[in-house]
Amino acid sequence: MAIPFGFFAIYGDGNLRTMGLYGLMVVVLGFFTWASIKMEAIPLVFLGTGLGCLSSLVALRLSQLGDMGEYFKPFTSRSLVFVIYGAVVVIQALWVLTNKGKKG
Repeated sequence: MAIPFGFFAIYGDGNLRTMGLYGLMVVVLGFFTWASIKMEAIPLVFLGTGLGCLSSLVALRLSQLGDMGEYFKPFTSRSLVFVIYGAVVVIQALWVLTNKGKKG
């Protein structure tokens, strides 16, 4: 999925003052990871995450969130995208490895 979930979460936090979109991001990415594992389309898990990271960076650049300075302290908004998607990749890799070989 090339949907910029990371950007939406950061946008919600920075502009709407809500952390709820981080939770929604976790649920949606979790569903897509689960569905990809069930369909045995493991490369799509990581391809979608990579495209989501890139689209989040593009959306961030096009928005005013890049100028928020220290709001996301100790991170910039750009580095927060990398932290979010880095954590997502680690969690997805662990999930894929724990489900490797399981059928049904």
